[in-house]
Amino acid sequence: MSNLSVGFIRTSVVYLLIGISFGLTMAIPGGLSWLMEVGRGQPTTAHAHANLLGFMLMMVMGVAYHIFPRFSGHPIRRMWMAWANFWSCQVGTALMVLGLLFRGIVPVMLPIGASVQVLGIVFFAINMFQVVRPVKKLMP
Repeated sequence: MSNLSVGFIRTSVVYLLIGISFGLTMAIPGGLSWLMEVGRGQPTTAHAHANLLGFMLMMVMGVAYHIFPRFSGHPIRRMWMAWANFWSCQVGTALMVLGLLFRGIVPVMLPIGASVQVLGIVFFAINMFQVVRPVKKLMP
């Protein structure tokens, strides 16, 4: 398995632990209520983003980068873009989760994180459109 796929899958598991920790803390009475008072945070939304963007999206991307080139017979053409996808998704997701937790303290963190995340997803889409395409037949 490539370092890229391993990186996506490992960070997805880290985000799963973070998201589940938020969920457990929210289940305890008064657990993350201080964030809503101090920083006007949105722990429920941060919990959802950590699980959906952090865990699910990173896992899907890691598995896609591993499996799709093998299934389609087309290698990833732009590895620099795949690594840019990895780092922009990591930075974007982290900024979004932290921005949701501390929205009142650092209000620009969320929109910056969302923009960086979208850039990473665009890199992923470009790579996948080049990998997932029909194989040219040798004989008619």
